[in-house]
Amino acid sequence: MKTKTFNIHTITFIVITIIALTACSGQKEKEEKVKRRGHTNDELKLSGDKTVYGLACDGCSDSVIVLLPNDGSDPIRYNVIKAHRNHRIIGRMQIGDWIGVVLNEKDSTVADMAIDLDELKGTWCYKVMPTMKQMPGGKKQGQIMPEMTDSMREMLFVPREYGFTLKRQWQASTVGMTFSQNILEQDSPVEYPPLKTYTSWHIWNGKLVLTHTDKEKGQAANGKSQTANKNSQVATENDTIEILQMMKDTLVLQTGNTIQGYYRKASAAEANVEARKAAAKKSKQALEETKESSE
Repeated sequence: MKTKTFNIHTITFIVITIIALTACSGQKEKEEKVKRRGHTNDELKLSGDKTVYGLACDGCSDSVIVLLPNDGSDPIRYNVIKAHRNHRIIGRMQIGDWIGVVLNEKDSTVADMAIDLDELKGTWCYKVMPTMKQMPGGKKQGQIMPEMTDSMREMLFVPREYGFTLKRQWQASTVGMTFSQNILEQDSPVEYPPLKTYTSWHIWNGKLVLTHTDKEKGQAANGKSQTANKNSQVATENDTIEILQMMKDTLVLQTGNTIQGYYRKASAAEANVEARKAAAKKSKQALEETKESSE
């Protein structure tokens, strides 16, 4: 009888041990998967952001958006009739797309705005032109331009493409071309607008927030939030931008009173191809002139 009792207790202990080890192993595997996948979009939300994130489901129309929440709960239907009338449906809401919905404060079944975030991701650009630097003697651009030959204007006034790439996990990068500060760049009579270094992006209650870093230059201006890293002397700024319109290959954004249109590029690598060719041509001409003068 004692032997039987001992065997039962032993078997019970072994079974409990196996279950515990299996549970721990399963939990560890789950944690490893989370590490490999990275943070969820909800975990990386900005403070104060009330946007509801999820996937667009079958049933989306001009009057209704059906969203499958990130937590895996049942799909939710939102009335978007008024949002459509107010042109606050940003994107085409294809089934399976990652979307964000901004709810009405008084009625949680109504969406005031919806954004197709998968469609928003990608590379967006616009063209910038250089301007004349302040020349010795106080000459202005209008006075200098008539004195330039056509070939000189063609060589100096080359458009560049500025913009950004929005990626998964709220990551962002800058699109643009910065030339090394060599003698040609320093002596050039023209200069391009400063280029921001984007690091991340978010949605904050229907607005696009682009984070960029620059050398610390004191306090933030124009209402931009700024966080300084004392060790690296780099400031992080958030630009809060209104999304006015987005179609397949067109994006219109508003920052303050400035409205800027963007066009979609297949990739950031395709930007500034012509500008690079022009820079190479300019360097070659300068090298030939230097060679001729030394002979």
